[in-house]
Amino acid sequence: MSKNQKRIISLSVIIAMIAGLGGAYIWQQRQEPYSPPPGDEITIPPSLVLISGQETELTNVTFTRGGESYTIIPYPGSGGEITWQWEAHPDFVLNQQAMRDKTRPAWALNASSQLFENASEVNLADFGLTTESTFITSTFSDGSVMRIHIGEQSLDLRHTHVMIDGSPAIYLVHNHLLQHIGFTLEESLCRRLPFFTFDLHYLRISRYGQPTIELGMEEAVGMEAFAEFMPISEHGVLTMRQPIPMRPLHHPNLLTELLDPLTFLELGEVAAIAPVDLIPFGLANPATELEIHSLGLEATLLFGDTFLQDGVPYIYMKFHDRPHVFVAPHQPAAAAENIRLFTIIDRHIALHNILDVLEITITSTDPVRNIEMAINHGEPESFEISPTINGQPTDPDHFRSLYIYLIGISADNEIQPFTPDSTPAFAITFHKTENLTQTLTFFNYDPNFYAISVDGEDPWFVTSRLRLDSFFQAVN
Repeated sequence: MSKNQKRIISLSVIIAMIAGLGGAYIWQQRQEPYSPPPGDEITIPPSLVLISGQETELTNVTFTRGGESYTIIPYPGSGGEITWQWEAHPDFVLNQQAMRDKTRPAWALNASSQLFENASEVNLADFGLTTESTFITSTFSDGSVMRIHIGEQSLDLRHTHVMIDGSPAIYLVHNHLLQHIGFTLEESLCRRLPFFTFDLHYLRISRYGQPTIELGMEEAVGMEAFAEFMPISEHGVLTMRQPIPMRPLHHPNLLTELLDPLTFLELGEVAAIAPVDLIPFGLANPATELEIHSLGLEATLLFGDTFLQDGVPYIYMKFHDRPHVFVAPHQPAAAAENIRLFTIIDRHIALHNILDVLEITITSTDPVRNIEMAINHGEPESFEISPTINGQPTDPDHFRSLYIYLIGISADNEIQPFTPDSTPAFAITFHKTENLTQTLTFFNYDPNFYAISVDGEDPWFVTSRLRLDSFFQAVN
């Protein structure tokens, strides 16, 4: 018996069938999203096993239709998993579950019944079995080759006529088992995106003419008390790296303004499989670039031009390291295009616990605004203080109200960063425990706002003059 004949098993008997019940055919759960053609729930009757093998036994599978062929090749991983690649385009990243479903008939195929035992008695063209129909050629690691000839659907529209080289019979194979073989190269491309949740470890948004926003995981040492307000994982807490290093984030806004909308981002049809010129899509020099790492998945996405289709806005997109151009709904992508730094940061500039501060010094060009505020803590872990202002004892409750003015200083609006070339109006320095300090320097910006520099950095924000003026009035 030849190797092919060994693979063609004439009949697989299903024993002890219970009347009225059929076995439910269950596909393996998909790990990568794609949209196969819809179908009714399938009940498979007693079947003929046409091909019985393992995916790991294949060395290649060739699909031929109308004289045109393409081949996909399986590469086993260290853990035994198979990664399929397009032979002509090995750099293309394919949807592996779609490839597995596409190639499944090449190594495991059952027929519902045998229509003709000997096809020489009939006209093959009547069943769509011509040289122009589809052939699947499987090459196995033992050197054997199997070829499946796939014809047209049967009259009941639930089966397809199939022949196997080496057998003269025509079989009826349920459509459900062959529905994926027609996937084109475009439909087989991987569109998988990272998860846009707080499980992300890194995020970068680069936009033309805007400062790069870069977020990354930092150690959460000393942040346990804030766990109610920010997601802290075993990897740390998501914190800003650019443009304001270590700037705390306003995590609820980050979720609602950026991450939640991006969860609806999906790559749709392929606009171009591998265009030579990206200019027509606005992707040669994209206005927005989004890089994200989460749960082992990493991707850098480029956002191109927008366009209307049936009155709905769409956008051209591509992976940075892949040649394909996709079409996606514009609305989710707009979250990355329009996000404002001011929206996702914690707007409090100096939110220091009074227990961690020893004194506050204010230096100004106006002598009246030169102030020294000493807290003079009581016993360790005690909330008692004996504060002084410019050396004079001060009522603790009054001092605490003044302190609230200072830690309530907030970024009231975002500005284009600049390097000040004028003398600051005043500076406030918080002297903390363990020799730590923070200095806020205030520059006159306009009649309503001061520009704030934090520890000598260029100002990114302005704060209301009214709050600071009220503080100085309360002190004096």
